[in-house]
Amino acid sequence: MSVDKQSKTQIWDIYIRIFHWLLAVLVVISYSSIRFFDNLELHFISGFGIIGLLVFRIIWGVFGSETAKFVNFIKSPTQIYHYLKSLMHPSQHRATYGHSPLGALSVMAMLFILLFQVISGLFYYDEDIFLSGPLAHYGTEQVNIIAQNYHPMGANIILALVALHVLAIAVYFFIFKNNLILPMITGWKAYKSEWTLNVNHIIALVCIILAAILVAFIVFFAN
Repeated sequence: MSVDKQSKTQIWDIYIRIFHWLLAVLVVISYSSIRFFDNLELHFISGFGIIGLLVFRIIWGVFGSETAKFVNFIKSPTQIYHYLKSLMHPSQHRATYGHSPLGALSVMAMLFILLFQVISGLFYYDEDIFLSGPLAHYGTEQVNIIAQNYHPMGANIILALVALHVLAIAVYFFIFKNNLILPMITGWKAYKSEWTLNVNHIIALVCIILAAILVAFIVFFAN
C-alpha cells in the first residue's frame, strides 16, 4: 500500500454518498418544480423519491456502517460544547471521523424537517385552488389544515438549512482547511489513522427494498 493511501481512511460508505447527492438533487427538483415551473406531477414524483430516501436513511441509521449509524454520531451537550470551543482556534482544530457534533445536529435537523415536509405534502389540501396531496382524502379536516399551513413554511425552513449547510462547507474549507465535499464524493478523507468501513450490502439491499415498498404502498393508496 502506498504512503498516500495509508494517510487516508474510508469515511463514508457508497450508500450514504448516493443518498446525500440524490437527496440534494430531489430537493432542488421538488422546490423548483413548484416555485418556477408549476409542475405538480414532477413535484409529486420528487416527493415520493424523497420519502424513499428518508426511509432508507432512517433504517440505515440503525443498521448501516459506523459513520451512518445515529448512535455513533449524535453527541452529548458537553461534547458539542467542547467542539464549539475548538472552533475558536482554527490552527488547533482537528477534523473528526464522520460527522462533527455540529454536522450531526445539521443532519438530524434536516432529516426531521424533510420528514415533516413530505408528510405535510401527502396530506396537503387547499380547496380554494383545488390542490390536494396524494393522501389528502385520508386525513381529517384538522390534519389537512395543519398540512396546508406548514408545507409552505417548511419549504422556507429547508432553504434556510440548505443555506447554512453551504455556508458551513465554505467556512470549513477556507478557515479550517477541511474539504467536506470531496469525501462525500470519493468516500475517503485524510485522517490520523487508517480505517475501513464495515458495510453490509445485504442489509443495504433490504433497506432499499423496504423503502421502495413503502413508496409503492403510498403511491397505490394515492390512486
